[in-house]
Amino acid sequence: MGVLAMKRMIKNINVFSNIKGLTLVELLVAITLLGFVLTIATAMILPSYEIYDSSTRRMSASQLAELAKTEVSGYLRMAIDDEDKENKFGDDRDNWEFYGYHRDEGNDIVKYILSHNSDRLEIEVRNSENEEITRHSRMIVNNVKDFHIVEIDSNSLELYIEIDDGEKLAEKRITVNPRNF
Repeated sequence: MGVLAMKRMIKNINVFSNIKGLTLVELLVAITLLGFVLTIATAMILPSYEIYDSSTRRMSASQLAELAKTEVSGYLRMAIDDEDKENKFGDDRDNWEFYGYHRDEGNDIVKYILSHNSDRLEIEVRNSENEEITRHSRMIVNNVKDFHIVEIDSNSLELYIEIDDGEKLAEKRITVNPRNF
């Protein structure tokens, strides 16, 4: 190997020694900038998620109120006015009882019991022996702030349900005409 070749090798080594790497300061600046950008992006994304979450809860409260209204009004449509069996309706009650035909039990008369305790509405269906009917014996609706069934006249009942999920209040009202009154 000649002197000329040695000089070229030394020159090549010097070329590689002039290449700078990433210093600790540069690395810290890059991480800080990345953190700043991510903080701003998160601040933009989170409010839209909170709006979505809030609207989902409102929709759920409204849908739950609609479901409970539909279910209870279906029971009220099957109510009967029988002199031997006393139906108990009213605005100032926590429990409502009425008798009627059951959708799945044919012509058997069943007893419907609706109880509003704290923020919970329980619906029970019992047969003539006062036993719960297993297929549709109990339905529970939570976050019910107000509920009542009132006789408007001899042929009409008013059902009112109010559900509060903590952010939005959903209320539903319907007038029901029982088929057998």
